[in-house]
Amino acid sequence: MTTKTVCQLSNGAYVDFKVKEDSNGTPVISELRIFFDEDSLAVGGVGSTILREIRTFDLMRMWSVESSRSFLSADQELQLWKKIKKPWESRGRLAKPTELYAGLAYFYLKYIEQNPNSPTANLATDLQISHNTLNTRIARCRKLGLLGDPLKPAPSGKASGKLSTKSKSLITKLLK
Repeated sequence: MTTKTVCQLSNGAYVDFKVKEDSNGTPVISELRIFFDEDSLAVGGVGSTILREIRTFDLMRMWSVESSRSFLSADQELQLWKKIKKPWESRGRLAKPTELYAGLAYFYLKYIEQNPNSPTANLATDLQISHNTLNTRIARCRKLGLLGDPLKPAPSGKASGKLSTKSKSLITKLLK
């Protein structure tokens, strides 16, 4: 797993950093680069004042927010897809496992990133379920708090959300 993120400092410099997993599986900053646009080099360039402005805690928090799906490797993502794509068995009045909804929330957000114009239509097609079924399941994800705060309503008509800590925990449980 490698994720690349860029942010801008107060003097116009950019911080480009990569995040990888260390030997314990913890996401850490593995590479850090500071640079300016060719036409915007600040007087003095990169000095100690600029270096002190870079807080690794803030970089990791930004990475975590921007990369809500970054905690899964490609193999884990494929394994999760296989579990989500299987037909969800009907359990009568019993609720479907929350872990499946967490996995669906993960892919819903991935499809928003990849297909911003029609994420639910594309996801429904790939899952081979109806658009209405997918919308009902996504609404359930929101109600369960898997796509952000369940008390804050989602913007009407706009695909959005943020993978919650609860979702990440349930996905990890599902993959074990």
